[in-house]
Amino acid sequence: ALKVAGIRLPWLLVNLCGLLITGWLLQHFQTIHAKALFLLAFVPAIMGMAGNAGTQTSTITVRGLATGRLGSSGSGRIRHFVWQQLKVGFILGLVSAVLVATVAYLYDRNLIFAGVVAGALCLAIMLASVSGTLIPLLFRRFNVDPAVAAGPLVTTSSDILGIVIYFGLVSILITSLIH
Repeated sequence: ALKVAGIRLPWLLVNLCGLLITGWLLQHFQTIHAKALFLLAFVPAIMGMAGNAGTQTSTITVRGLATGRLGSSGSGRIRHFVWQQLKVGFILGLVSAVLVATVAYLYDRNLIFAGVVAGALCLAIMLASVSGTLIPLLFRRFNVDPAVAAGPLVTTSSDILGIVIYFGLVSILITSLIH
């Protein structure tokens, strides 16, 4: 048990560092106007959906590596797989974005707010899908077991990307969001 914990612990510590960075990013954006606190209601949805999409993609990628579907059969197959996962991420992001935009609009009756939430969610899911593909491939390339290492890094990168995208859009459009 100690040996297995020693293999897994470093990657969980990477995840912890990423979560602390995510917390710092949230604190960094605290200067957003107090009237805009309603924006926080959608942070769990953006982080959770992006993280789950990235984890799903990572699992599919690791399985492809383990079964040989993504083995050393050339970079063409890998490029095709990455492109396919980007397209899947776009579809997942678009469907999720439409649903969350509807909820966001009903929540605040502000089309710009609904668009910000939808755009952030769609982009976060797409990028999480790409990172869920590339991170295991990179780990495999550098002889690191992607089954152990990829999950925490994909989740952490998805959280950070989701926060940066969402609050980056909010920062740009803040005057339109506060009525």
